[in-house]
Amino acid sequence: MSAPQQPHSPADVSTTADLVAALARGDGTVRVVCRDGSRFVPLAHQPRNDSDTEPWAELDGDTGVVVRRHASTDVIQIPVTDTTELVDDQRVDRSVLNRLRAAGIACTSVHDHGTYARTTFQDGGYVNWSGTTRHGIDVSNQHPIADHESLGCDYHTDNASAPAEDHPDAEFATGDYDTDSAALVAYLIALADRHGRTT
Repeated sequence: MSAPQQPHSPADVSTTADLVAALARGDGTVRVVCRDGSRFVPLAHQPRNDSDTEPWAELDGDTGVVVRRHASTDVIQIPVTDTTELVDDQRVDRSVLNRLRAAGIACTSVHDHGTYARTTFQDGGYVNWSGTTRHGIDVSNQHPIADHESLGCDYHTDNASAPAEDHPDAEFATGDYDTDSAALVAYLIALADRHGRTT
């Protein structure tokens, strides 16, 4: 495992401390955003080099392409409070959710202020999935890509007589977000093909 990326300014140090403190309190996580008029835009910590003056990236939600860069002084940390749904403009996950939706797979937010996403299948089984950062933060709908460590999912069913192979858990932990997110999407699509999609 590579060492955690070092913060690039006092504002980055504060942001990391806020994330760790929120986890310790059981608050889920803290969303890192900038203000755009009356709305908040999510940011990912993606420095281009060790002396990058704009290490915070605003991403296109469909493609993951950086559309704007921000200095550390531009960022705001706000608590994650949405516990009912995964909101499109509150994520920087390089469209994992859009890829699942394109395959007809719906996700909802569960546990710890939306830390985990859940996909439910027609046969009553479901999968909870989340990502883990190098700082030990579990988060799915606001994944800080530059600090990505792994993605993982757990399958659950109420069918007590189901064989063990019907309870697959999986972790995708290459440390490369593009590789791990593609593997997670493929895995969930395969499970949906097997157990049936719900809308």
